[in-house]
Amino acid sequence: MRQLTQLQSLTLLECRSMTSLPEWLGELTSLSKLEIVCCPGITTLPHSIQQLTNLQQLEIRDCH
Repeated sequence: MRQLTQLQSLTLLECRSMTSLPEWLGELTSLSKLEIVCCPGITTLPHSIQQLTNLQQLEIRDCH
């Protein structure tokens, strides 16, 4: 997935077994929208999220 540098929108929905987001998420520099929904294992965001300078919308919900 890290080759998808032109990706503009990413939704993670019901990723119940996922415990963290990868550090290479910051390489998706065209990302403008990131949604994380019903992913209870994800409790923190990677430091690389600071590299998403085009990110305009971040939605995190139903993630304990």
